[in-house]
Amino acid sequence: MYVDRLASAVHCRRIVLDSLARLKDAGWSICVAINGAGDIQQAKVRATGSPI
Repeated sequence: MYVDRLASAVHCRRIVLDSLARLKDAGWSICVAINGAGDIQQAKVRATGSPI
């Protein structure tokens, strides 16, 4: 599927994911500003393992 292939090409460094998780655990609200189709962008966020 097109969305799955796009999402599989996305990478996020471990230090970034760890930092996002620490911010979330500390009670910070995290927002991701995107451009593009929502389903594709959500699939990319899920593919990175992001805690948001």
